[in-house]
Amino acid sequence: MWRGRGKSGRSGARRHNCHNSAIICPLKNVLTRQKSGIGPTRPQIGRYGASGGMATYVIDGYAVGAIVVAGGGTPVVGSTFRLDANWSASTAALTITVTDDDTVFSGSAAAVLDGTQTGVVVTAAGATLASGTIRLGNGFVVTDPVLGSVSLYQVIVGSTVVGYVSSAPLQPGVQYTVATVTPTTAAGVPYASLAILDYEQSLDNSLTGGSGNDSLRGGAGNDTLSGGAGNDTILGGAGNDVITGGPGSDSLSGEDGDDTFIVTTGSQADSIFGGTGTDTISFTTAGTGANVVFSGTGNGNQNLVGVTAVAFTGIEAIDGTGFNDTLNAALSGGSVTLWGNGGADTISGGSGGDALFGGTGADSLAGNAGNDLLDGGDDADNLFGGSGNNTLFGGSGNDRLEATTGLDQLFGGLGVDSLFGGDAADTLDGGDDADSLYGGAGDDSLDGGAGNDLLDAGSGNDTIRGGLGNDSMVGGTGDDRFLLETGGGTDTIGGDGGTDTVDTTLITAGATITYSATGIGTVSASGTTVSFTSAERALTGAGNDTIFGGTGTEFVETGEGADSLFGGGGVDTLYGGAGDDLVDGGSSGDTLYGGDGNDTLIGGTGSDSLFGDGGDDRFVVAAGDGSDTLFGGTGNDTVDFSGFTTAVEVDYSGAGAGTIDSSAGTTTFSGMEVLQTGSGNDTIIGGLGFETVFAGAGNDQIFGGGSADSLFGGDGQDLLEGGDANDTLIGGAGIDTLYGGTGLDVIDYSASDAAVNINLRTWTATGGHAQGDVLAGVDGVVGSAFNDTIIGFDDEGLSSADFYFNQFEGGAGNDVIEGRGGSDALFGGADDDTVLGGDGNDTVSGGDGNDVLSGDAGNDTMSGGAGNDTLAGGAGNDTLAGGSGRDIFAFSAGGGRDQINDLDLTLVEGQFTDRIDVSALVDATGNPVNWADAVVTSDGAGGSLITFPGGEIIRLVGIDPSLISTKPALVALGVPCFGTGTLILTERGEVPVEAIRAGDLVMTLDHGLQPVIWAGGRHLDRAALAAEPLLRPVLIRDGALGNRGDVLVSPNHAVLAEVDGQEMLVRAKHLAETGDARFRIAKGRREVGYHHLLLERHGIVFAQGMATETMYPGPIAVAALGAEVAAEIAAAFPLLAPVLAGVVAAEWLYGPTARPMAKRRQLVSGPNPNRRAAA
Repeated sequence: MWRGRGKSGRSGARRHNCHNSAIICPLKNVLTRQKSGIGPTRPQIGRYGASGGMATYVIDGYAVGAIVVAGGGTPVVGSTFRLDANWSASTAALTITVTDDDTVFSGSAAAVLDGTQTGVVVTAAGATLASGTIRLGNGFVVTDPVLGSVSLYQVIVGSTVVGYVSSAPLQPGVQYTVATVTPTTAAGVPYASLAILDYEQSLDNSLTGGSGNDSLRGGAGNDTLSGGAGNDTILGGAGNDVITGGPGSDSLSGEDGDDTFIVTTGSQADSIFGGTGTDTISFTTAGTGANVVFSGTGNGNQNLVGVTAVAFTGIEAIDGTGFNDTLNAALSGGSVTLWGNGGADTISGGSGGDALFGGTGADSLAGNAGNDLLDGGDDADNLFGGSGNNTLFGGSGNDRLEATTGLDQLFGGLGVDSLFGGDAADTLDGGDDADSLYGGAGDDSLDGGAGNDLLDAGSGNDTIRGGLGNDSMVGGTGDDRFLLETGGGTDTIGGDGGTDTVDTTLITAGATITYSATGIGTVSASGTTVSFTSAERALTGAGNDTIFGGTGTEFVETGEGADSLFGGGGVDTLYGGAGDDLVDGGSSGDTLYGGDGNDTLIGGTGSDSLFGDGGDDRFVVAAGDGSDTLFGGTGNDTVDFSGFTTAVEVDYSGAGAGTIDSSAGTTTFSGMEVLQTGSGNDTIIGGLGFETVFAGAGNDQIFGGGSADSLFGGDGQDLLEGGDANDTLIGGAGIDTLYGGTGLDVIDYSASDAAVNINLRTWTATGGHAQGDVLAGVDGVVGSAFNDTIIGFDDEGLSSADFYFNQFEGGAGNDVIEGRGGSDALFGGADDDTVLGGDGNDTVSGGDGNDVLSGDAGNDTMSGGAGNDTLAGGAGNDTLAGGSGRDIFAFSAGGGRDQINDLDLTLVEGQFTDRIDVSALVDATGNPVNWADAVVTSDGAGGSLITFPGGEIIRLVGIDPSLISTKPALVALGVPCFGTGTLILTERGEVPVEAIRAGDLVMTLDHGLQPVIWAGGRHLDRAALAAEPLLRPVLIRDGALGNRGDVLVSPNHAVLAEVDGQEMLVRAKHLAETGDARFRIAKGRREVGYHHLLLERHGIVFAQGMATETMYPGPIAVAALGAEVAAEIAAAFPLLAPVLAGVVAAEWLYGPTARPMAKRRQLVSGPNPNRRAAA
């Protein structure tokens, strides 16, 4: 308990009153009653409060008139009484408030009402009934049918009995018997023993009368009331009550709720009043057979063996006996529910919406007027719906169900049933077993269900479904639909007039429909075989269906799936539906629809109309077909004359529209994007639309028209003229004439079977499909998959007002593409290509493979793509992207301000993945630049600028200056070649070759460190290389011979390799001739610097890990050095002068080579293209 400080400063207990929930207040009786459906109540003693040492008790009670004593007067021993059945605590209870002293612990058993207290008695309406000294009078102990016993006391104010209180709540309408009467003693009655009556009567009571004439009232709740013998009066009150009159002439009233009246054997002239709700009279225990006749809505009478006639009103349902009942509601105007239960019952509904249930036995049910529900139940029943829209269930047994004029639904259920539809649009379902269904008049729906059924639809446009089993279906007059399904058995279909349809939409695995004549044929599907004699139309489902037409006229529509439709000999209408369908009209003039999907439509003989609808459709016309009309629809559609061997003439009148004259007649088309002709000598004249034409074999003439056309000549000597706009011309095999016309036109040799050589400057074409082609007005070329050479035109002979543009694409193969003049778009494609932009602002792309790209003059945009590429922008301000792989960016003197977008600075064995080649740049003295000449600054946008003495600037996008501004970083960035920047292994590590001087020690393979006696080189500019192209360097790819990174050497420079099992020196140019992609002539180089190291004897040194020779002063070296350099060496080393002059062989005065020199024939075969090379 919480403790606090008193005024004296001492701690003391805190006093609480009874309203504090933390302490004990007067006890409350928590007795709960729950038995035999009687719900819980809350019998508690009066509510309590305290103030100034006094206690207040509030007790609920009953008015004097609420206690109804049998025979009147005051209760005595043996008398019976009831609390008024309509009594409610909220509307009738008394409130008795008693004020008492607080001399005992409040609320304990010692607190008693002993006549010394004062109080006031108030009615439920709030009026004061009495006040003054209050006490309890006689105590009655009464017998309670649930609790056993209850104490009842008189409440006396002054000398007047004003009411009663009890120890537990009395239940309204329950009969109590007085067991004892005890006068109140002076000791009084404890407050804790009295009940609070704060409840509403909501219990489900069970009341049973005696053998006399009883009056029972259920009150609220779902009551069970039984009168017993005697002439009883029973009132159900609110709730869904069960009322049994018993023997005697009883008056039974259900009042509110859905009540059930049970009539038993011995009932005599009962009168039953249903009241509100849906009320039922049950004869299930009343004897043998009931005869119930309604005389009006809810009114009628009953005759039953052992039961005197029962009259009733307000009854909506009759529950019959287990015997042969007659339940007749024909005169009822309302809706009734009649249960026949067992026996052979005869049940008739009235004019309302009735529900009739036959139960077991062979029953006869007639709905009469109204929208009725009839359920025959077990055994063989007869159900007649009558007028109205009725629902009939036969149940088990061999039933007969018959509809009349309404929209009826008939369900046979189990058994061999017969269903008759009537005049309107009825639904008939036979259920299991072998049923017979007759639709009658109207547009009916018949479903045989399982079993071998007979379905006769009658007149009207009916839907007939045989279901499982071997069924016989007859359509009758009207346009009928026969619905088939998987596993439907072996069925037969017949008709009698109208246009009937065989429908397989429920068969998703695909069906085959074969017509032999008009409306006659068969259907074959999974578990289903059908023969039909009257089905002019066919409708299929989502499977891959096949339809073969006969000699008659068919209408076929397929659903989803890749369907095949063949029209046969009649005038057919065929719909392909969704899916990639084949639609073939056959002979006669047919109408074909492709539907959605990529369809193939074949008109066949006769003048047909073909509609492609959605998708990329192909319209096939063959020799001997008639004059067809073709409508392409949406999608990329093709009109196909590829089967023709004779000439066709095509004249486009508009976009995708025109006429085709052929041996088949005149074909009119529209909505076509592609035209394909055959092997004849065809003539095609384009229109204003975008045409794609495949001419096929033959000597064809194709004129493109006014839009961007794609023209394919095929084999033969073709004439292709693009006309206006940007066209693509593909001549194919044969000597073709390709004239682009106005616009930017491209010739395409991607289908060539060999390499092509195209020179637009000379307008010559050789090799592969290009052999002998005549070219004019062409702006772009697409090469083959082989090693092509493509050279564009330049501005020679063009005025400043002329516009020129080359667009070349090499395709696969090691191609050489040269744009020459103009702003060109050049694409190398796959494999190792050489792409030269030439003058103008070019776009150059290498594609896959190890490509060499050169922009030359102009502001070029270059992309290497995948592979180890070399990109040389040339003059102008170029933008370079190497792509994936280890790329080299080569720069020329005076090349302008270039930009590299994707430089990769990942270190690989001391070198960056991507590098720059500045070997063509010189300092102010004309010597090649080195790392010290490079000035690295920020570009102000997160990248770097490298500026060289000649004014050349390289911008590295996204590369911070700190990453490349040191000597090691610049060396790692420099392009390796056996010239400027190539790293040679020396006594002090790897040193750029241009930094090696006479006297430096270099590491050799055979003799360790050896001194350099002379170091020098030669620079070849663009003019020199153009004059002597065989002096172009050889590129040795990273790792090819143990080298770290790519290395450029002169063509006659020798490297150490194994040939025929022997170490030999192999010239670089011979390696390039082997076709090995690791060695190639660097044709894109416009400048190169060659550096040489001369030792006391020929040696093998290490250039970036690769074993390679030093200078050998033979005639080849002299030619490479030039006369001035040779004279310089001779002056420094007079002993070598005869050798350098070519008078004495080098091996006599200088010694042999470090290893034998391999002959070209040991590596390659064929003529030597490098015979003039000197370096």
